[in-house]
Amino acid sequence: MSILRWTVRLAGLLALLLGLGLWKGAWVNLLNLHQGLGLVMSAALICMAVLGFSRRVSPALLGLALLWGLALTVLGYVQQRLLPGQNHWLIEVLHLVLGVGTIVLAELIDSRMKARPDPVILKGV
Repeated sequence: MSILRWTVRLAGLLALLLGLGLWKGAWVNLLNLHQGLGLVMSAALICMAVLGFSRRVSPALLGLALLWGLALTVLGYVQQRLLPGQNHWLIEVLHLVLGVGTIVLAELIDSRMKARPDPVILKGV
């Protein structure tokens, strides 16, 4: 599980740095990399949520993580078409919050999974 957590952390940090550059109008040629990192973050969070069900982590937390990962991906791909003009910064802030929230959710799920033992598999029963 730590691999997924570190994947979210590292992809998130790189996506955040690239996103800030994109926000300032620089690094436009790195938009695809930024989107790819966001997709990796979302996929890792969704994998963590799915694995969390086997560890009896709160279904509400895991459901939120599933929806959050989807929302981050969808908003990332459509954000340029939302609220064009002077209010577009609201969409950018929402996207930033979703990105940072992805990291927070991954940390929460990982800590809750570590607090719960692996399910016991009985052989030959």
